[in-house]
Amino acid sequence: MDSNNKLRNEQIAQILKSLMKKHGWTDGKLAEALHVSRYAVAHWLKPDRSIPIDQMIRICEVMNLSDRERLQLLTLKDDKTPIQLEGVQRILAGHKNGALDFIAFVHKGQLTYVCPDDFPQRMEGIAHGFAATQLHDYQEISLQMAPMISQLDDKFMYLDQGNLTRVVFDLEKGAVLFYRLMPGYIVVGITADQRRMDDRFAGAAMRAVIADLKTYLRMKP
Repeated sequence: MDSNNKLRNEQIAQILKSLMKKHGWTDGKLAEALHVSRYAVAHWLKPDRSIPIDQMIRICEVMNLSDRERLQLLTLKDDKTPIQLEGVQRILAGHKNGALDFIAFVHKGQLTYVCPDDFPQRMEGIAHGFAATQLHDYQEISLQMAPMISQLDDKFMYLDQGNLTRVVFDLEKGAVLFYRLMPGYIVVGITADQRRMDDRFAGAAMRAVIADLKTYLRMKP
């Protein structure tokens, strides 16, 4: 283990211990909630050990940590392979020919996306008139969505009702749907057809994508 990874693991263990103490979680209580042994939890809390990312996500969920607390843990995690993007790609591909014209998963500037097989036909009559141009624009807006939502988050902070999780931008031609799975992990769905804007179509398609991704990431429904 190199020195950077060792220091990162020490910081993660220290922060997790602090959060457990703050929220009244013991090793045994956490082990029971995660359906693992107390030895496994004790092992993860050692400063020279690494907590698997899937278990880190489950810990955030079972402890019901706030977005700020999750961010403390997850931004320290080594992001070289935070999740298997091939698995995410397979999930998105399973939904690519539905009501959404574009589906993207974004994690810290990394974009994984799919679009339907008939994307060029769907884009006929859209403003630019060129499918390749429209696809590029969809990728760009997806990458810009996280900082955009963060700015909106700041505006709503005084309400003290938590962070924005879902946002729908109802456009003249279709809609852009945003969903934050957790800090640093977002999903963007886009439809260019106003007729598919109805929650029975674009909304239902987005919920199906989110449900499959949560299952893959072992998050709460």
